[in-house]
Amino acid sequence: FVDIGPAEGMVHVSELAEYRPHHPSEIVLRGDEVQVKVLKVNRAKRRIELSMRQALYPS
Repeated sequence: FVDIGPAEGMVHVSELAEYRPHHPSEIVLRGDEVQVKVLKVNRAKRRIELSMRQALYPS
């Protein structure tokens, strides 16, 4: 999960990097600042789906 203020941001493990890590801590640690791309906004649930992979490696 990513702290983005009033909503909850989530980066699925498949969206962390170009490869799938065994554990998210291989890529990021709690407190790290990361760049993300917004994939989907769910206003009703106040949740935002994010991608580090697409922010770092755009297609």
